[in-house]
Amino acid sequence: MKKLVAVTAVLMLLGGGTALAQDGEVLEGLIWFDRNGNGVVDAGEPALASGKGVRVFNAATKEHIGEYGTDANGRYRATGLPSGTPLAIYNANTDRYATTTPSSVFRTGGGTLDFGIRGGVVTGSAFVDADRDGVRDAGERELQPAHRLGGLTATGSYRIEDVPEDDHELVLADLRAQGLLPSAVTTRLFVGKGAQVRVDTPYFAPRADLVLGELKLGPDKPGARATGDEVELSFAITNSGEAADGVRFTVDRPKAKLLSTGEGVVAEGDGFALTAPLEPGATATAKLRYALTDPTITGFRVVLAPGTTFGDGDQGDNTAEVALSVTAPPSSTPPSTTSAPGSPTAPTTTTPPVGGAPKQLARTGAAPFWPLLTGLALLAAGLALHHAARARRRRA
Repeated sequence: MKKLVAVTAVLMLLGGGTALAQDGEVLEGLIWFDRNGNGVVDAGEPALASGKGVRVFNAATKEHIGEYGTDANGRYRATGLPSGTPLAIYNANTDRYATTTPSSVFRTGGGTLDFGIRGGVVTGSAFVDADRDGVRDAGERELQPAHRLGGLTATGSYRIEDVPEDDHELVLADLRAQGLLPSAVTTRLFVGKGAQVRVDTPYFAPRADLVLGELKLGPDKPGARATGDEVELSFAITNSGEAADGVRFTVDRPKAKLLSTGEGVVAEGDGFALTAPLEPGATATAKLRYALTDPTITGFRVVLAPGTTFGDGDQGDNTAEVALSVTAPPSSTPPSTTSAPGSPTAPTTTTPPVGGAPKQLARTGAAPFWPLLTGLALLAAGLALHHAARARRRRA
């Protein structure tokens, strides 16, 4: 009985404690980016979503009560705070952002407290640097790139806001689809609390020039080649431009059967392509293997297309040819003397023997069988009549 009473008392105490915790003070509020620094939540100013919120202490004993982060809407909520206890509430974002409202508040009990913070700003001008001097001159076109810094993306030309204090890497937007390259792909920079940092990002149109080398045929063979021979067509392609680019080419008038492509080359549509972009200053060798099937072939002609991204500023070196002579092999089978079915037969002429040899009867082409059969039938009929007449005379 005593044990039951003790257990019941413990449960009541626990239940009462939970009820007290649930009935404690509630502190809540908003953490937002106060971009204009006026301490007021204005339209368009975003909240600090899913970030740090506030830290709460017992102001009398310095006891740490808890930390409370923000939700997807930038709001924090601390529940079950002790009633009647002086509290010290601190904005937990002062290590990375400037503050536009008091960063610490002392009060007894709950309530609503909003905290404004201000991040750094990275801004600058993105433009086409036609003269490549790194400075935007009059008439040089402005761009609207989506530069990235951490999880933030630029808007306009260009502005990245709410940047926390730290060392950062600015990743410049890829504008190759517009035929442009940045002066640098990434830029390292430090952004202080609430500081504004300017970084101009010039772009330029790179010089593009793909060069086709001499066409070669292998293996070496003296004289003309024959139908049925296999040849390897090879040639070098060099990127003499300023940017990596995709390479495509066609082989005109082949009159030959393609057997295989070499490493790094694939058939693509009506032509061929390198499997990887060709870097500036690099050279790739393309190889194609053919079987010679037509003796009328006179050679191979290769046409190098402009680069897939940046084109080609000089197409005078994009075509090359190599001559080829092919002969049909002589036939090793004697001509057949057997007439094909249905083919006309040549007439046969018989030359009569010279001298006193007896002459042969001329062949009329008529078969003697039917006249012979008719004669035998008449002879048999005559014999039958003769025997019948003799028989009648005997009876008479």
